[in-house]
Amino acid sequence: RTKMAYDRALSLSPAIDDQAPALVDRVAVAARRPVRARQTWWGAGLMAAAALAVTFAALHAPSQPKAEVFATAKGERRDLVLSDGTRVALNAASRLSVVMKRDRRELTLASGEAAFKVVHDPSRPFVVHLGDRDLRDIGAEFDVRREAGLLTVAVREGMVAVGRPGQERRS
Repeated sequence: RTKMAYDRALSLSPAIDDQAPALVDRVAVAARRPVRARQTWWGAGLMAAAALAVTFAALHAPSQPKAEVFATAKGERRDLVLSDGTRVALNAASRLSVVMKRDRRELTLASGEAAFKVVHDPSRPFVVHLGDRDLRDIGAEFDVRREAGLLTVAVREGMVAVGRPGQERRS
């Protein structure tokens, strides 16, 4: 048996010699495959990490700008200039919160008195929330006082709309 196997191997020798260059190429290609596989996994890992980072950033992005709160004590007055250039004079014992959004400017006068000289911007309405009433600027300089359940609006220049949300009347 051994002799037969040896003879068979010798008879195949010329065929192997003829195919040797092709076999060497196949071996070289096979040797490179693990490297390509590692590079593919590395690239896929980087892509997955990037997708995860983008998803995390999108989910944890602030959805609304935070309100900036201004308050004065009894006997104190304070002048403010908002980021849009609007000037606010806050009278004594007043509390005002300001939220500047891309499409609108929203303020809430919780108590006290504030005088506004609004920089008019039709693309960004200026709204002052006053309890169950809203005041919308229509190019104005005005004063608002909220005290003991009473609301007083004094317009020095221009017009404002006052009323329940969505039902303002012009003054």
